[in-house]
Amino acid sequence: MKSFTVYKFYIFLAWAFIANGIMLSATYMQNSIWVGTVKTNDKLAVMHTVQFKDSLDIEWTNYTNNFNAEDYDTKFFNYRFELQAPNGNMLFNEEMTPQSSLHRYFALDEHCTLIFLNPFKKTVHNMSIGCLY
Repeated sequence: MKSFTVYKFYIFLAWAFIANGIMLSATYMQNSIWVGTVKTNDKLAVMHTVQFKDSLDIEWTNYTNNFNAEDYDTKFFNYRFELQAPNGNMLFNEEMTPQSSLHRYFALDEHCTLIFLNPFKKTVHNMSIGCLY
């Protein structure tokens, strides 16, 4: 009788492991990963963004004039966002100044988007490109 109880426990562990794997893969499939690079005469900017539900985790790296791999500045941002029509996201982060900003985006194709960090200044220095990874 004791071995039957142990057998049920092993079956329970196997089902729990399978259910956990299914939940983990379902959560991972809800992420969108965006990457992009913009190069101008004086800088190179690399963006890596992970979107999960209404949250954006952004890693932004700027390489300066000489494009030396050792001469860079990396910043990390975490935003909560709301969609704004047309073509916009309102980003919120209570720890930053200003606490909110409006970004505009324009689709280039089904995978890539131009992102303007300021809706009024559509210049190369206020722009990024993001492509689904």
